[in-house]
Amino acid sequence: MILQRFDLSLADPDYQLKIHETLTMKPHGLEIYAKRRDIVIVKTAQPPVSDTPPSAEPAAAGP
Repeated sequence: MILQRFDLSLADPDYQLKIHETLTMKPHGLEIYAKRRDIVIVKTAQPPVSDTPPSAEPAAAGP
């Protein structure tokens, strides 16, 4: 999700990876900038919404 919605860049372009180990491995001193992308996420599971609101009155029956 982060890679889809953000452009990531290193705060220091000359950064060399240094691993800090505890119970997990972590990049020591790594700092990044995250800039939100101007994209529109379209969900296809739902039908498109019409511009006209539904009428409050039911359609009249024929004569």
